[in-house]
Amino acid sequence: MVVVIECACGAKLKTTAAQAGKSGRCPKCGAIVTIPATPSAEPPPVEAAPQAAVAPATPPPPSAPAPEPESAVEATSDPEAPAVERRPRPKAEEPVLEPWQVLRSWQAHDGTLTAMTFAGDGRFLVTGGADRLVRVWDLASGAEVASLGPFDYVPRVVRFCAATRMLAVALERAHDAGEGGPAANVLLFDLNTREQKLAFSAHRDLVLGLAFNTDGSILATGGDCADDGDSPTICFWQPTTGEPLGSGRAADTSEVRELTPDPLGRGVYAACWQTITRWEWDGCELKETVNSGSWDQFRSLSVSPDGRYVAGGCFEYLRIWDLAEARTLGHLTGYNADVTSTSWAYDSRRVVGASNPEGRWEPGLVMLWDALDHRLLAELTTQSGAKVIEVRFVPKRPLIVGGDNEGAVSLWGLHES
Repeated sequence: MVVVIECACGAKLKTTAAQAGKSGRCPKCGAIVTIPATPSAEPPPVEAAPQAAVAPATPPPPSAPAPEPESAVEATSDPEAPAVERRPRPKAEEPVLEPWQVLRSWQAHDGTLTAMTFAGDGRFLVTGGADRLVRVWDLASGAEVASLGPFDYVPRVVRFCAATRMLAVALERAHDAGEGGPAANVLLFDLNTREQKLAFSAHRDLVLGLAFNTDGSILATGGDCADDGDSPTICFWQPTTGEPLGSGRAADTSEVRELTPDPLGRGVYAACWQTITRWEWDGCELKETVNSGSWDQFRSLSVSPDGRYVAGGCFEYLRIWDLAEARTLGHLTGYNADVTSTSWAYDSRRVVGASNPEGRWEPGLVMLWDALDHRLLAELTTQSGAKVIEVRFVPKRPLIVGGDNEGAVSLWGLHES
């Protein structure tokens, strides 16, 4: 039998006759209520009133507060705590890029620019192109000062030795032996007289890398061994006679993609598909493996002027190593294809890389980074929108030079407002 008890606060509590003589706490005011022995009876609740439950009644929940404005006072669980103003959450800021722009550009070749290096401590720029010519330019004016060729094949790599004024040119042709013997694919010129001094054949297939030691007494070549496991992928030569001084396999792969000398004169670095190694000039022997056992596939390579950092261009990123601490600093991402060219600035902190999609008209990306904190500094573009093939920092100057697939050279610098 359901009975109703009224508390002094006016709350009506429902219970049963079986609970007579027992006490309980009023859910409204908290007072102790004793159920009388003869409580007043009430007919059982009808089915349509489920709210008349036996359980103690609870006070109605407070109404939901109105929405607060964006800048409002934030409630706390401590009633004694002072009110705290809730500020709008700041939006993530877009990185502010440096205002690099094209300072000068000129047409260097008919067709794609294929090779590029500096001479005269950055005063002159040497380029090779699909028109089978090698040309020398005054960087300050863009005027042509010398021309070599045309050759039988396209120049693939050009490198200059400041100590001897010799220019090495690798032609884009295989070392195919005919009746007259292997065809020459490495040429050496005296840049002062424009006279060819030597021509010889290196590697069984394409020569993809060239590097001089500091005094010009050794020339290193890197290339493809045409899947011959016994053929060397890196060779060392006497550049005045073409005499071989040593050779080896830079890694267990079919080719060396690029060579770059150590700025401190300790040797030459070689980039293969998945390995970067350093070879000593003295003895022409393998000295150090920078990276191996990873999935990186290297397309380009550069070493910082202080000799501490190495940048390897891979598919859609640059990978950076700290040689002093023997560790990877990280990956600089955001490219849209293989990074086929990279170069360090004179401060050994900034590095630039250019990606080269396979489609002729598909644009690449030229991105300038602070390599130590992984911060993008600028994205460089040509005036025509052409795809940059080669990119280099000018030695000891805050300038960048790029050559594109339309044969033009662009010189970038910071815009001074």
